Amino acid sequence: MASGNYAKAAGYFRRSQGARPNDATDATEYGRALEMSGDLPGARDVLQASLKVKPDQFAARLSLGRVYLRLNDSQAAEVQLRRRYFCSLGVPKHKSILPRH
Repeated sequence: MASGNYAKAAGYFRRSQGARPNDATDATEYGRALEMSGDLPGARDVLQASLKVKPDQFAARLSLGRVYLRLNDSQAAEVQLRRRYFCSLGVPKHKSILPRH
């Protein structure tokens, strides 16, 4: 992805995910490559699936929040970004330390 060829990177990560479907890190990178190549619905789906495998992924939550913002779904973005914040603090998701709006 460093070269900026996000479509090529997405293809690489798609194949990698096929070989290792439960590898959350590969799935997150695949989602990020899809996001950067402009496939926002695909990125959303891959990142959501990655978080089902490993819910406490900081990078996946951040990426999914960005994708939701770009899809104009600010409520879903806020949920992911709040959860991302909790992941960084090690706070269980059932405890809230942020005010509700």
